[in-house]
Amino acid sequence: MRNNLVLELINSLPEFDRIKEIISVGETGNSENIFVSDATKSWIFYSLLQKSNNPLVLVVEDPSKADNLFSEFEFIYNSDTSASFSLKIIDLYSSWTYPKHNELVWDITESFTRIRGLTQLLNYDQSDESQKVLVITTKDALIRKTVKREFLLDHTMYFSINSEFNVLVNIENLVSVGYKICDTVRIPGDISSRGGLIDIYPINSEHPVRLDFLGNKLENIRVFDPETQLSISTINEVVISPSSEYPSSLFNFEKAKQFISESEHYNLCNKHSRIIENFLPIRELLPIENLEPFAGFFDSGMLIDYLPKNNIFLFDEFNETQVDESKINYDVVSHSNDNDSKCKIDMPSPVMDWEEVYDKLLKKNLLINSDSYPIETVPDNSSIVNFSPTYLGQIDKFIEDIKAIKQRKESVIICSSFPDRIRDILISSDNEINLYPEGDSLPEIGEVVILQFPLREGFSVYSRLKTTHILTDKEIFGYSKKNVRKRTKSPKFSLSADLTPNSLIVHSDHGIGRFVGVEIIDSNIGTREYISIEYAAGDRLYVPMDQAGKLSSYVAPKGSKPSLSRLGTQEWKRTKERAAKAAKEIAQSLIKLYASRQILPGYQFSSDTVWQSEFEDAFMYTPTRDQKDAVDVIKYSMESPHPMNYLVCGDVGYGKTEIAMRVAFKAVQDGKQVALLCPTTLLAQQHFRTFMERFNLFPLKIEVLSRFSNDIEQKRIQEQLASGQIDILIGTHKLLQRDTVFKDLGLVIVDDEQRFGVMHKEWLKRYHENVDVLTLTATPIPRTLSMALTGALDMVTVHTPPEDRQAVETHVLEYSDDLIREVISKELTRKGQVFFLHNRISDIHSWANHIKKIIPESRVCVAHSRLDEKELERVMEQFISGEKNVLISTTIIEAGIDIPNANTIIINRPELLGLAQLYQLRGRVGRGDRNGYAYLLVQINKILSESAEKRLLAMKSYQELGSGFRIAMKDLEIRGAGNILGSEQSGHMHSIGFDLYTQLLQESIDELNDTDQPKDYHFVQIADIKVTISLDAHIPIDYIPELSERLMFYKRLSTLTDEEEILIIQNEMSDRFGELPQSIFNIFYVLRVKIMASRIGVKSIVSEYGSIVIRFKYSINSYGAILEDSLGHLGVIRRNSIRVNESIGWQQNLIDVLKTVLETHQRALNLLEISENENND
Repeated sequence: MRNNLVLELINSLPEFDRIKEIISVGETGNSENIFVSDATKSWIFYSLLQKSNNPLVLVVEDPSKADNLFSEFEFIYNSDTSASFSLKIIDLYSSWTYPKHNELVWDITESFTRIRGLTQLLNYDQSDESQKVLVITTKDALIRKTVKREFLLDHTMYFSINSEFNVLVNIENLVSVGYKICDTVRIPGDISSRGGLIDIYPINSEHPVRLDFLGNKLENIRVFDPETQLSISTINEVVISPSSEYPSSLFNFEKAKQFISESEHYNLCNKHSRIIENFLPIRELLPIENLEPFAGFFDSGMLIDYLPKNNIFLFDEFNETQVDESKINYDVVSHSNDNDSKCKIDMPSPVMDWEEVYDKLLKKNLLINSDSYPIETVPDNSSIVNFSPTYLGQIDKFIEDIKAIKQRKESVIICSSFPDRIRDILISSDNEINLYPEGDSLPEIGEVVILQFPLREGFSVYSRLKTTHILTDKEIFGYSKKNVRKRTKSPKFSLSADLTPNSLIVHSDHGIGRFVGVEIIDSNIGTREYISIEYAAGDRLYVPMDQAGKLSSYVAPKGSKPSLSRLGTQEWKRTKERAAKAAKEIAQSLIKLYASRQILPGYQFSSDTVWQSEFEDAFMYTPTRDQKDAVDVIKYSMESPHPMNYLVCGDVGYGKTEIAMRVAFKAVQDGKQVALLCPTTLLAQQHFRTFMERFNLFPLKIEVLSRFSNDIEQKRIQEQLASGQIDILIGTHKLLQRDTVFKDLGLVIVDDEQRFGVMHKEWLKRYHENVDVLTLTATPIPRTLSMALTGALDMVTVHTPPEDRQAVETHVLEYSDDLIREVISKELTRKGQVFFLHNRISDIHSWANHIKKIIPESRVCVAHSRLDEKELERVMEQFISGEKNVLISTTIIEAGIDIPNANTIIINRPELLGLAQLYQLRGRVGRGDRNGYAYLLVQINKILSESAEKRLLAMKSYQELGSGFRIAMKDLEIRGAGNILGSEQSGHMHSIGFDLYTQLLQESIDELNDTDQPKDYHFVQIADIKVTISLDAHIPIDYIPELSERLMFYKRLSTLTDEEEILIIQNEMSDRFGELPQSIFNIFYVLRVKIMASRIGVKSIVSEYGSIVIRFKYSINSYGAILEDSLGHLGVIRRNSIRVNESIGWQQNLIDVLKTVLETHQRALNLLEISENENND
């Protein structure tokens, strides 16, 4: 059912008739006031938009409120079946991100968002009556300076196929308007050029495009995926807007020079000096790479310049929307880190004067001031109040109120995601229900109408004729599904590891060495690219790029660095053999355990019920593909007759708890009890709150047992548990007590098993044999390991972040009170909360008092492990409820704390914490759809140890979501691998490197799982075949300039096993880099030769004295006569080799010889099989 019924109710409200009339006739030059309740705000604004033929500009207090309204407008419009217009919603509320002090750099993606919105306004056709435009902006975005309209108009570029363009000039033009030249296009604003190809990521586009030129003629435009770099589709034209709000051509160099000149007469503070350093290139009139922090030096325009005439400006809660320009100036150029009040920086203002802007708006537009009113003082002319009756899961009270409402002759519209369930509840209480058929009118007096429509919040409409209550899941159950704005997905970054000089590298045959570099070497067999590796005693090994598959970066569990291997000794061979033996042993034990589980009897759960579907559909967000796959495979295992025992591995905040809740719900549907075991009291309480909110729609009993539970509560819970009254029990080690007895336990969920001791794990073993067990781990596991363990361990991995999850912006800075004041004040301004981590209990309360002193408006609370149970519970409740907005704590918050409104974390003295701790702590913020910020603050002039500096550098450098094998994740991933495989295996990982160990483990598991498969003993691994023939086979540097990209392709090429895979890479390279040079076709030729050779037992193919010698690992005399007849003049046969004349056409001759041997070999195998079958008969 659509929203037409709710819209009809809103449109029937008489108090807005006058303002709608003013809007419809296009009256301008005056100001009006309306009163609107929060619950109906988006509906009434949409109702006003319906009457407007001009753009509606909605001005709100802050970006978070704007974002909520954006998603609500999208939801209302998308479900409005009566809409006869298209709606364009333009986001122009992105503002500068939080201060970066020493870095003096702004988040360029925010600038892209604003430019994209301005471009949409620039292209708006006011004569198109079928389109309505809604611009959502903020109070400060209206007056901030931005790129001039004329500049954006003049410098927007248009490309269409079959047109002539000067390629070099166009690249120069794109660079001049803010695009950055790079090797590989990944994010908006990137541009790269390779021959006749130009890759560019327009900031006004959701995807990058590839322009394919033949000379100066544009022959093709392809849209491509920034992650895979592969083309998605073709288009005929593309529009490319400038990528910078502050292009260097609009920079006022004279004003900047004057600023420098005046500043040099004063004794400058540190921050002032840093600003001057940024201006030094101006002396030589050189461009500055990032001019955005200096917006005041530009000849700029503003947002209203882009709007047509006669707009409607709707100011939401105008009193709050007054603009303080001095505060905005402070935001841009704040105090220095020197705590020096005399250090004042008088930079030109980045904003326009508010009064001047407002007067300009009033002359040519209609201004409407929207305000909310207190419930107790509803104006006479209004019929809307904020609240409907609320029940928060008290179904009996809900039923009683519905009866009373009907008796009062009032009507009810219930908008729910669960209409069938609500209908069942009301029918069971003998209420008559009128199901609203689509297209009917509003409910009559005394009627109750149920719509399947996930409205965010309800409201009541009172009038003289009739009162109507809108009820939603939020009022009835205390929980409603969120209408989340569908955003353009952030581009993902390449996960290919970068080799840097002196980094450790492992060759599978020669051992651990040090990467030196890459060299091009010409020889009598052609040009080749080699990787140079240094070993012990200064020995060098030059590895051809076609053997890159034998190489991997050295990564191992944290500890001492390994020694370099010695070439020409048996040392590496013995080390590798020991590791291979250990890998085989762990593989055997895992497979044995896996097999034993397949024969144990267990409870076979039923298939999903309707309630299971309703529960999963009620999830507030869209589940990721990884979450769906994990739930599906676990539920499938639960429905088998054997115990389910799965390990779920995933990054911090990637949705493992939702997986656990869906699995738990399935268990309780069959009348089974669920135990959720947590390592800490805070995590148990967190899970309890989450489960209570998520399960509130259903009649289940959930309890928590922890050190917060007193003796009376504990006894009551244990009695109810034993009698079966409790469905789900969440707790810490108290669940392990002997007097905690379940009546019918069906599922045990363990969160972070590695944090439990031996005694705790023994308790789990009591249930492993016949109870389903689900284990969650927050330590990420490498994808390669999870793939290697397939078939030996029931494990699922969650690699994909939630759709709206943003990477946490991380800064490493020196501590100052000014910095603390600004960072905390910024978060509090957007109605958020702050974690301040100080991991020393002795002076933590002194720090709390200091924060209160420098930020008087903050509401501070303190949490640490020495607080008694009740006090700690009280403190956390205060912070979770929002009563307190700054939590000063120790690392007690490290695990599992999930407070979506807390999106800034300050870590004091981070050098004292490990990388895993820092990573987990950073994961406490940015868990919702707001950006998260992490500030790692070291003491001023503090000299850090080398290891501490590396940890902080890793946190700063590698911030993107799901960064996989990036250095910042390696320590955590290997730790996770050790948790699964044990400490002994960690030792072998250290001796040969994690990647090679994983490869050996994979081979062992494959071998043990394939014992029943017939073996072809003539088969040779492709990587073990030596091919040295006279061909120039390499990837030219000018074709793929980036070393990491070339390495990636060489490694992929070295793992290919069939012709189809070769064609895939051939097409990919052609798509990404243009026409293939002959040297790459030669690589493909060599690969085809190797693939064929591997199937017939070839050891090597080498050019020798005018011939190509094919050497086999076995004698070919057994079918030499057949071969001679088949080969004819193509080759000369010896006992274990064939010589092919290296004359004209030798490449095809070599292929023909290999094909002939393969066919002969296959005929011989067929004859052998026939003979064996006859003997068996």
